[in-house]
Amino acid sequence: MSRANLSLSVHRRQDPRQELSTVVAERRVLAPDATSPAVAQRLERWNSLFQLRLREFGFSTLPVDEVAIDIAGRPTHAGYDIAFQGSASDGIRLRWAYLVSLLEAMIETAGRHIGFLLMDEPRQQEVDEADFQNLLRRLSQLSVGQVVVASSEPLERLESWLSGTDSAIVSAAPLLLKPV
Repeated sequence: MSRANLSLSVHRRQDPRQELSTVVAERRVLAPDATSPAVAQRLERWNSLFQLRLREFGFSTLPVDEVAIDIAGRPTHAGYDIAFQGSASDGIRLRWAYLVSLLEAMIETAGRHIGFLLMDEPRQQEVDEADFQNLLRRLSQLSVGQVVVASSEPLERLESWLSGTDSAIVSAAPLLLKPV
């Protein structure tokens, strides 16, 4: 291409603060339910699964029927983002329910999820053993995707909890890292 045929358009950008104000103002005029039917269906399914998992994993800080995922994908209670005010172990249960239900909902509704979940030491805050077993059993029942859980639970306990499931336990014993 010769220089004679080349045309160049220069666009001067607005002040970034002004651009942000414009975008925020434009978002405000959108209806809260301005989503496609497919997105609405995914969100509805995710909410349903989220509440089921909260119950299954022993969440008790708030009434489960009043906890929901908003259109932005945030867990909320009475319309407010849950900046967790409950027990530390319920905070962990909330995260489990969020991650597992998101994976399940996206698999069921052909949503955008790579089908991989990695959980590092999910039994933080000494969450009740029965609730942790429920998490492991739920993860073992997923029919699609891959889940990797790193845990410091004794191997015998994990084998007992996962007996009868289609799970593979890979031990890194005695230690991955050793003091020098």
